[in-house]
Amino acid sequence: MLFKACSGILFVMNAPIIVFLGKPGSGKGTQAEMFSKKTGFSLFKTSGGLRSFAAENKHVGEKILKIMDHGHLLPAWLIMHLWLDEIFSHPLSQGLIIDGAVRQLKEAELFHGVLEWIERPYKVFSLEVSDGEMKDRIEKRAGKENRTDDTDETLLERMEEYKKHTEKSLEFFNDKGHLVQINGEGSIEKIHEEIMKKFEELFPSTLHE
Repeated sequence: MLFKACSGILFVMNAPIIVFLGKPGSGKGTQAEMFSKKTGFSLFKTSGGLRSFAAENKHVGEKILKIMDHGHLLPAWLIMHLWLDEIFSHPLSQGLIIDGAVRQLKEAELFHGVLEWIERPYKVFSLEVSDGEMKDRIEKRAGKENRTDDTDETLLERMEEYKKHTEKSLEFFNDKGHLVQINGEGSIEKIHEEIMKKFEELFPSTLHE
């Protein structure tokens, strides 16, 4: 929860929302979970929300899962529906982490507009990794987890989606002053430390219960 001093009086401010973005294999999911444990912020994983939505809506569920398994982006309006519902149902006093959303420019523009309208601060943490590092991580993950979206063909498609769509979203957030670039190469612990350092610099009055 955030507090702002004004003439000796403390006023409760809306808690921030933190979005994690990055290339496939950048480690954003792992870092989002570590950040959640450290801060106590709730974590909303778009992939989990999509799978729940698919299970509840059989007539479109198979199509949603097929697109996800091939590493393609789903329609922006569907992702918007999921995170809008999450944001509006979430207490303003409680921090929220969103992993795997606002990867298309339409989403980014709407996300920014919504959070400005409800007067809720936010930052987008972008984990920066090279294409070579990304490929190595994906290959290692495929061997360990046997994920259907970690094949060479799917990886190329996901990278094309990233460069075609997500890079534009990142440029938008950067222009708005909400992008925070994080060096995503190195040990998991070191990356986590950099994220926490940036967060504390941006929101120094955040109190952890």
